[in-house]
Amino acid sequence: MGLKSFADEIGRDFARLETTRTRTVSRLVSTMRTLSPVERLDFGRALIMRRRLLGSNGCEIDGEVMSPADISMCQQFFDDFALNRSDEELRLEEERRSHPDRFKIPRRKLLAMVENEVGPILGTLVEKDAPVLTYEKFHQAWRISTEIDLGATHPLTYHHTIHARVPMLLSKALVKGNSEKHHPTLGPIISPMSWMGISGGATHWDYLCEERLPSVINALSSFCSEFFDAMPLLLDGISPQGEEEARP
Repeated sequence: MGLKSFADEIGRDFARLETTRTRTVSRLVSTMRTLSPVERLDFGRALIMRRRLLGSNGCEIDGEVMSPADISMCQQFFDDFALNRSDEELRLEEERRSHPDRFKIPRRKLLAMVENEVGPILGTLVEKDAPVLTYEKFHQAWRISTEIDLGATHPLTYHHTIHARVPMLLSKALVKGNSEKHHPTLGPIISPMSWMGISGGATHWDYLCEERLPSVINALSSFCSEFFDAMPLLLDGISPQGEEEARP
């Protein structure tokens, strides 16, 4: 994940990310298309490093620090984002203003597509509290939950969370004399926007209309598959009690 995921997205010409039609992604894609292939990867690496540093409240990770060039690239991007709006964003806003009915999606159809096409990737549906679906899947000592929100704030939002599989109180009791090593939640809000360093938090879709539902569901399915395919690399050898387990 991380830089590999970003590089894959560059190779796709941002096809999956562009389905989100969010302001952040619109600005990112318009910026990326002004850069050379090498510059795109450099910028992606800088964004990922910035996000990791923000998440750790530190100035370096594993001895890596952001170079002055990295800082400058990120600062310019976020300054431009705050001050300017992309042509695509302005076009979509005008289209929604002129034709609001185009952006009224059939919720039952969206729900059925999520349950039938994305649900099998995510594991067991454990809660269906409209408009939020919660799925669970297990990997060794960890429980991975996925929340898909069908319209509370945005037309579609989703994220993953990695929890200790053992209930929190029992898991703490298993830690001998050092409760600081207990990790009830390894990753609180994980989504393509966070693992590619674009922003923190969940990934959401805006300006959603019925004819775009298949491409959006395909993108969501692809992101979820990518995440779960990475689970062995992310979690093998890590214990919720903070102990490194021997890898085979």
